[in-house]
Amino acid sequence: MGRARNRTALLAHGGAGSAGPGAERAERRRAMLAAMRLGARILRANGSALEAVVGTVAALEDHPLFNAGYGSLLNSQGNVEMDASVMFAEPVDPAAALRPASRGKRSGHTDHSNGFDYTVSAGAVAAVSRVRNPIVLARAVMEHSPHILMAGAGAESFARRAGIRLVRPEEMVTERARERWRARKQQSGMLEAEG
Repeated sequence: MGRARNRTALLAHGGAGSAGPGAERAERRRAMLAAMRLGARILRANGSALEAVVGTVAALEDHPLFNAGYGSLLNSQGNVEMDASVMFAEPVDPAAALRPASRGKRSGHTDHSNGFDYTVSAGAVAAVSRVRNPIVLARAVMEHSPHILMAGAGAESFARRAGIRLVRPEEMVTERARERWRARKQQSGMLEAEG
């Protein structure tokens, strides 16, 4: 019997929380499908799974109807604070498994169900407001720093050193996000007045 063929799959979701206004659903669906097609093109062109995931998420971050990147939900002060994370697992050469473990954020694991060794890497950013695509910065943290998580001004300083362009925080705010923030503030004010 021949060996089972691996099948490639790419999954993404448009966020959690309320579904949003019905009038936005068709455009959100088109944007989600466009992001998935981009990721699929990367895979078909022999790009890595990591490149496909980062490309897909960056496309969602660039679209104003998703709560990521441009168009992110605003914090209680009306500012953008974005988070992103990425994790990557890759098989380890059995000969490399005999060498001492590398230091840093990579950790080796063994899947005992099939005996494979693999190395896991991760990178994340939190509370950034000046990076157009936080997922790209999270990948840079994973690949070019000894850290797993960077936050705020320190993450943005690292972005500059990594060659990731910074933007003014107000460039990340859409009118839709501002309207949603005003509605939440108004509702919050009503709740406080009742309490």
